[in-house]
Amino acid sequence: MVYGSYRKDDFADPENFLAQLGMVLERYADAVIERVSDPRNPDSLQRRCKFPPSIAEAGDLVDAESVRQERSRHYATLPPFEKRTPRVVPEPANVLVPPSAPRYFDLLEMARAEPTLSRLDDSGLWVPLAWVDRSPDRGFRRFTKDDLQRIYSPHGKDDGALRRDDGSDRVSPRGARLADVESGGTGGAE
Repeated sequence: MVYGSYRKDDFADPENFLAQLGMVLERYADAVIERVSDPRNPDSLQRRCKFPPSIAEAGDLVDAESVRQERSRHYATLPPFEKRTPRVVPEPANVLVPPSAPRYFDLLEMARAEPTLSRLDDSGLWVPLAWVDRSPDRGFRRFTKDDLQRIYSPHGKDDGALRRDDGSDRVSPRGARLADVESGGTGGAE
């Protein structure tokens, strides 16, 4: 079937080519040869090679198909895949909770219920971070203008601007002024 897909004058010695191709193909199972020589298959020899293939090209393609079919048979014998969800195990005893902490007694009760995840020693109660940090939003929080003024207002003044003694704007070490932060600009030292 492979031979009939090409013009007869494309082969230098058609009889010799057929004999050698037959010797290569006889080592493989019938299912492999049928798959490689079927022109309806997009991976067939006729569809891969526009010109008559060499014996090496034919051998490579048949080898690849043989490996693919063997792998398919192997996977068919395996048991079905079971999707497993990993069990989340909290890191044991990595946060120190002193007795003066507001949630100390709640965490102490949790520690008594789960002694493998906590320990109590002279320095205080050690619990997993997951027990302490129960905030739903642990991501980055954007600061507002009021937050910045409250945090960085000089000497308790909340006048909305940072000024030097001479009345000019105070410039931070990185060169951004508070006015630039409010407007979204980048600013810079002058």
